[in-house]
Amino acid sequence: GLVGSEMCIRDSIHTPLCQPARMLMVNYWSNIVQLLLPKICPLCRLPHTVEAQTDLCQGCIASLPWLHRACVSCALPLDLSTPTTRICGQCQHKTPPFQQCHTLFHYQPPINRLISHLKFNQQLLYARVFGQLMAQHMRQHYTPSTLPDMVIPVPLHKRRLRERGFNQVQEVARICAKQLSIPCLLYTSPSPRDRTRSR
Repeated sequence: GLVGSEMCIRDSIHTPLCQPARMLMVNYWSNIVQLLLPKICPLCRLPHTVEAQTDLCQGCIASLPWLHRACVSCALPLDLSTPTTRICGQCQHKTPPFQQCHTLFHYQPPINRLISHLKFNQQLLYARVFGQLMAQHMRQHYTPSTLPDMVIPVPLHKRRLRERGFNQVQEVARICAKQLSIPCLLYTSPSPRDRTRSR
């Protein structure tokens, strides 16, 4: 919020409307259109039920490259020929510094294409799609009482945030947290000068 405001003030010197403000307007009108028109799957472009919990239709969700077998610790894919293995060799050798990692997909089409559109073409619709799918995944692996206390997206450096106009991870996390009804902590990575001052 504050970072976006600072960017608007700074960029307004050069452009009539800064990038974050344009994105907010696009998202606002996109939400209005979704209320007035049938829900359209962004992958197959076919209409589907408004009651669906995701923007994708069930057929496209089923066709995604889901990661069905992964290390329960770091979420790296596991060999399908060893069904009894639940922890990868790397995690058995050295326990990672986190408790658990969740990964939904293999980095294959159309997932790699959707990530690219989100990051570099400002297609924020896909942030909502990924946030919805992650929320569904979390509901399948946690009960309401054991959900994480908070969602904390990986911060983006202030310079990169200014160039791109948004943090794609933050947009995904915001949707996921909203659907799970848990807080989402938003902040930016300090600049090198800020890190020097804190020492």
